[in-house]
Amino acid sequence: MDNEEILNYVYSNYPEYTVYDQIEKGSQKKGKGVVTIGYEGRTIDEFLSVMISNGVNVVIDVRKNPSSRKFGFNKTKLSDYLSRFKIQYVHIPELGIEASLRKNLESYEDYRELFKRYEAELINKEDILARIKKMSEQSRVALLCF
Repeated sequence: MDNEEILNYVYSNYPEYTVYDQIEKGSQKKGKGVVTIGYEGRTIDEFLSVMISNGVNVVIDVRKNPSSRKFGFNKTKLSDYLSRFKIQYVHIPELGIEASLRKNLESYEDYRELFKRYEAELINKEDILARIKKMSEQSRVALLCF
């Protein structure tokens, strides 16, 4: 392979190795739209790898309270780790669900009712959703929750 073929191969198959590229050829710089991710069951390294591999440029943390007992997932640490990979961190707590509403969810019906209430509340948050839409037109955005 010549140099161009090698670069194309690496950028196509291993975008996680191109985060600090000088060529600006990486696909992660071109992706747009919205994806979602939860961090349950993931280490911070796995989470960052998924973000890089999927070309995410902005992580929007929609947790009401962005703290976690899980290493690397509180607001300050997560923001720091993401910035090392040139991924912007944005916290929008208005999209989070109150902790009191998440307690005592035991059945499918409990969750269904919670999400039904949440969906009804989104009608009052059109300005926030419009902001996310605008960001997603410029970047690949990941909405983060547990």
